[in-house]
Amino acid sequence: MPGDVIRIQDQAEYNIAYSGRIASATTTSVTLDRHVILNEGSTYQLSAVFTDTSEENGSDNAPKYTRVEEVDVLSTNGQYNSLSCSAFSQAPDANTIFVLKETVSD
Repeated sequence: MPGDVIRIQDQAEYNIAYSGRIASATTTSVTLDRHVILNEGSTYQLSAVFTDTSEENGSDNAPKYTRVEEVDVLSTNGQYNSLSCSAFSQAPDANTIFVLKETVSD
């Protein structure tokens, strides 16, 4: 809508290594829709965007609220499409948006 404020994903400014959709997940393991490469000497944080579309919040099935949870990635360097991570408060649903942020150690 005209005048809406939106957020732009700036890969360089926020050290975003990858983003996409979660294929499946538990609270401590996430399978992504793509392979990712974790670099030696870097640490990673995985963010998931949770939305509530439950009927008790309305009947039109539109998202009622969103929240972002960020957890540490426990997998070490290598190529993966499934990552081990510290625990989310609940398992992300399939097709949940993810962002993988890289912090390079000096």
